[in-house]
Amino acid sequence: MAEILGVEINGVPVPSIQESTIRIESILGRTLGSAKMTIHDKYANLPVNELSDVVIYRRDTGERIFGGLCSIPTGWTEGRSRWWELNCQQYTTLLETTLVFNSYPSGFTYDGLTGDKAIIAHLFERSVVGLGGGEGLASEINARTYVQQALTSMAAMFFFYTSLLEAMVTISNYSGWNFRVDHYKRLHYYLRESAPATFNLSSEPDGVTTIGYHGLKWKRDGTYVRNAYLMFGANLFSSPQEYILPSNGADEVLTLGIYDIGINVALAAPPGFRTIRVFKNTGTDETPVWAEQVVGIDYIDTIPPKQVLHSPIGQTLRFGTAPPNLTSSVRIIALIPFTGGQPDSDAASILKYGRLFSKRLVASDANSVAALRAKLSSYKQQFAYAVEMCTLKVNDSDFPVGSTARFEVGQFVYLTNSILGILNKGYVVHRVTTTVLGGQLRQYDLELRSWFTEVIT
Repeated sequence: MAEILGVEINGVPVPSIQESTIRIESILGRTLGSAKMTIHDKYANLPVNELSDVVIYRRDTGERIFGGLCSIPTGWTEGRSRWWELNCQQYTTLLETTLVFNSYPSGFTYDGLTGDKAIIAHLFERSVVGLGGGEGLASEINARTYVQQALTSMAAMFFFYTSLLEAMVTISNYSGWNFRVDHYKRLHYYLRESAPATFNLSSEPDGVTTIGYHGLKWKRDGTYVRNAYLMFGANLFSSPQEYILPSNGADEVLTLGIYDIGINVALAAPPGFRTIRVFKNTGTDETPVWAEQVVGIDYIDTIPPKQVLHSPIGQTLRFGTAPPNLTSSVRIIALIPFTGGQPDSDAASILKYGRLFSKRLVASDANSVAALRAKLSSYKQQFAYAVEMCTLKVNDSDFPVGSTARFEVGQFVYLTNSILGILNKGYVVHRVTTTVLGGQLRQYDLELRSWFTEVIT
């Protein structure tokens, strides 16, 4: 029987795979999907290494059903042949392992884009730590074509050495939209209803718009119901504050924490700037003349071309030449972090369950009161009521003959089951696990959820 799936490693086709060993798990959101398989490296010439690029595709259509990096290759020999078991992680791992650093004022625009689209594009293209503000991941992940717009204006946001994955979770929480990286390294950001599945699911399928399924299990999980909340944000920031510092004219490094001005904390860049603002006094104490410096981030940027480097962690300023020996030698404009709280409750949930189920939350990536409220709203949507969840199985034989459509994470699908009383109810495809049963038949284990959002708690 001809193989129905193909595998490529760093673009090199694998001539022989054991299809029965292939297991692909695609997951929506922060949790990384995975793939596992056994391949036969008959001539010991396949480019198998940790972090090799791995693609699994359908031989009949060429469509990818998995794309990611090989995290753990395990090899062994049988006679003169070499075999590999490959454990892989989907391309979302690229977001998890990339840090960004930037601040975005309310109303931020970039390259003709506004709102969430502007912030997302700038994060991927101009905010990646360690790349000097160059192309970032733009040459590898397409963060424009499949990014829709939820909001034309966003609250001020600040990302302090945050992973791209956490940054996308923050934006998604604020807008209420979903995101994912597909098997072609394309970022999708969309309203859940705007990604409908080709077929819906029914216990009485018509074979045209609905197909059948097997092994349905349906539950309502009230374990984590919470309807009264107090959410704290660890990274709320003040309005821009100004401080004047002295210098002895000799030291090129100023340690900010030694000054009794309340800034022995991680200062943040004011809106519209990548770093804090620093000025040198080229005049006198009586008549200061403030010359703004070109500021970089210590251990990332260098002098030159920067004139001063700020260490947000060590809270130091490293100058190329020492500031003058003046009482009013250096001027700083920055944001000061503080911790704030936001209470809320869900009256309808309290009425339904007849009591309070309380929760104290810490949103470590909320960086404004508006962002804190948005995250709290997302938490309410997810936890004010029991979560509905379905698991079921679909085989290739359940689809109409000739159809190549299959289910993907993030799609919106309607489910009907006359026995359980589920009538055309909408769910988000949260997880798809693909296995090969043998011959030309594959099985898809689907996990459907009534609502999807990601909240840091």
